[in-house]
Amino acid sequence: MLFLAINYQLGIDFATSIIPGWHTTIYPLWMIIFFTVLLFLIIFGILFSTYYIFKQFLNLFKKN
Repeated sequence: MLFLAINYQLGIDFATSIIPGWHTTIYPLWMIIFFTVLLFLIIFGILFSTYYIFKQFLNLFKKN
């Protein structure tokens, strides 16, 4: 689902520069916000899953 969301957002609403010789892509503000939030969610998900796996690993060596 994440892959589809990224590819869908990449293909919509690009603007290009009208200066000859420059190949500049202008991103809309909502796209920048979307990628920022998406990056935050990806990092948070990786940290949470790493913490959960590490916690289960430590519980294997815990004495009862």
